[in-house]
Amino acid sequence: MHLAREELVDVVRGASRHIDRSAQIVHHGHQGGDHPIHPAIPETEYLKSIFARILPA
Repeated sequence: MHLAREELVDVVRGASRHIDRSAQIVHHGHQGGDHPIHPAIPETEYLKSIFARILPA
């Protein structure tokens, strides 16, 4: 919850640079429909995931 989606993308980007590789984001995941996200309460988007492909050097 404390990590914004943009910051999560930055983490993936930084990690791929650290190992001198490129990353492709394949999918952004989030909580299911039974846990709705309220637009006025950012804390309700508490589950985030990124599925990434790490490309060879």
